[in-house]
Amino acid sequence: MSKLAVAIPYYNGERYLKYCLQSIQAQTFKDFKIYIFNDQSPRPMPAELVEYLQSINVTLLNNQRNLGSVENIKQIMNYNFSEDYVCIFHQDDLMHPKLLELSIGQLEQDPAASLTISGLKFIKAEAKGDFTNPDNLQVNVFKDEAAAVSAFLRHIKFALSSAVYRRGKLQQAVRQFNFDRFSIIWDRPFLAYLCSFGPAYVLEYPLVAYRVHPGQDSKTGPIKEENIVAFIDYYTKVIKQAGEKQVLRRLKGFSSFALIGYYLKKGEGIFSIIHKLKSPYIKLSAMSLKEWLLLIRSYIKNLFRSYVG
Repeated sequence: MSKLAVAIPYYNGERYLKYCLQSIQAQTFKDFKIYIFNDQSPRPMPAELVEYLQSINVTLLNNQRNLGSVENIKQIMNYNFSEDYVCIFHQDDLMHPKLLELSIGQLEQDPAASLTISGLKFIKAEAKGDFTNPDNLQVNVFKDEAAAVSAFLRHIKFALSSAVYRRGKLQQAVRQFNFDRFSIIWDRPFLAYLCSFGPAYVLEYPLVAYRVHPGQDSKTGPIKEENIVAFIDYYTKVIKQAGEKQVLRRLKGFSSFALIGYYLKKGEGIFSIIHKLKSPYIKLSAMSLKEWLLLIRSYIKNLFRSYVG
């Protein structure tokens, strides 16, 4: 029996999947098994890709119907793996050769730990994602939900694919977490919530190359205002319970930025947005200069699009 399950949610991912798998095969930690959960992808896998999967002993599981991104990942989290640890890795991302070794090492040092999270770097569509050796790796600890939320508000770079979970704690958290409240922005609230089951060790080094390309996340579905509000409410509850007043002010800036950015992305007019500034979730004075500049840039882009359109 392997120690780690590497599970890949798959949908129309034939362009990058082999590169992803090659980065997994290149790991210094070898005690793993790869599973692919095919969410009724309408484009069949090329024959040469299927042959490659067979050559490296990948277990290919085909959903009976299309579940969508979030439900497919929930299915993976609840799957009856025999392995003690689980990594859910994006079909188009790449692993640093030491990602699994370093992650499993931290989890085995502390039996109470629920997960590890590593840093990441963004790469363009056709980039190879070359990595450097993590000689100066620093390890931080999120001891609870509040520590995780506070760090997330500092915009640390990570993704679902840069986490490795202890299976028992992962599945315990999945049974209690309300994914529907958050829709496609469930990942950060969930990872913070998981810290209530045991600490998270944070490997502060880019051990995952997160590929940015056209068509990405095309099956995740639209985000709604109620999902953003649920996100803000969860963060607020966690921070208030911890009594972190400074973090609460940072959260007010973040929530203002998130909601106004959402209105701008939807193409709402300036007068409609001004009316919504009365919302208790918006406090303009709490926003940072960087957030103001990003919103102004977004507004100018929308004006330009409407003009040329």
